[in-house]
Amino acid sequence: MQLNAGKLSDFEKDIKNSKNTPHTKRYQSCKQCAQEDDSFFDIIFEGILDNIVDITAVIIEDGSTTSSERIKKHPLKSGISPRKTGEILIPFYRFNINYQHVNDKINAFDLKMEFGKGVNGVELRTTQYDDSLANEELKYHQLQYFHRMSFGNQVAVNLGLGYARIDITDSFDGLILSLPMLYQNNNHLGIEVRPSYFNADGVDISELDFSVMYTYRKTAFRLGHRSIQSTNIDIKGVYLGLDFIF
Repeated sequence: MQLNAGKLSDFEKDIKNSKNTPHTKRYQSCKQCAQEDDSFFDIIFEGILDNIVDITAVIIEDGSTTSSERIKKHPLKSGISPRKTGEILIPFYRFNINYQHVNDKINAFDLKMEFGKGVNGVELRTTQYDDSLANEELKYHQLQYFHRMSFGNQVAVNLGLGYARIDITDSFDGLILSLPMLYQNNNHLGIEVRPSYFNADGVDISELDFSVMYTYRKTAFRLGHRSIQSTNIDIKGVYLGLDFIF
């Protein structure tokens, strides 16, 4: 039974209000646009855009090749070493549990499981926020495919695409896009940044998860900060976590 409305209810109301509020801003068409399509600046912009697309394609191809090479016993690519068991980059399996403190009323438990081989990976993630005073809970579920790229032996970048759902009183679901980035040096220290975008029934939910890690053998200890932002309300706080890596 809900005692009184808390921040988790406010988060749900903000999603509903954003979902039901029509966009009032509209761009008016320019009468001269048709005449300016072939302007000098448009030509320059198109050329720059084409170059960006080409460069991005080369980067993705190179990162994908490196991930595929690193799971081989004898990589053919110069400067690349085989992935070691327990290394946090491009894991075969990774299980992560986090405890987050939002405020004196709200805390959360977060579980992640990643399975993969080389360039291909899948991640399951579920988070439960509990408001002890208002007797409310929010559940946030994610299922994503990761296209896993490696750059050298210390940097990994994933292109994530999948499905997400938020359950409070009502449920909101939709497409989620993410770009997890991880760096680990030779002294067991690492940094992971995980920005994501979730379209919850037409409402934009942004998320930023940042953590620093210390890895030892097949485990990693992490200290991080995670923020989930709707149109006007955010749920954020510091967390502690532990990873088991294979």
